[in-house]
Amino acid sequence: MNAVKAGTLDQLLAFMVDGRDYVYIETFIATHTYFVGSDTLLTRLMEKFYDGERMEVLEIFRIWIDFYCKLYSILFCRPFFL
Repeated sequence: MNAVKAGTLDQLLAFMVDGRDYVYIETFIATHTYFVGSDTLLTRLMEKFYDGERMEVLEIFRIWIDFYCKLYSILFCRPFFL
C-alpha cells in the first residue's frame, strides 16, 4: 500500500492521475483547498487533460463532482424536523 506523506503539487497531481487510488483522490479533493486553490487545481488538471491523459482526468472530475454532490446532500437536503 502506498502512503503519500508529502510532495510538490506536480508530484501529488501525478500520483492522483497515475495512481488510480480512489481513496487518495477523494482525500485530495476534500483537502486540496488547504494547499492549492480550486481554480489552480482545475487549471492543472485541464493541462493534464490536453496533454493526453483524458480518461484519467475525466475520472477525477467525476469523483470530484460526486464528492461535492454527496457533501451538498448531507448538508442541505436533510429533512428539517420541527
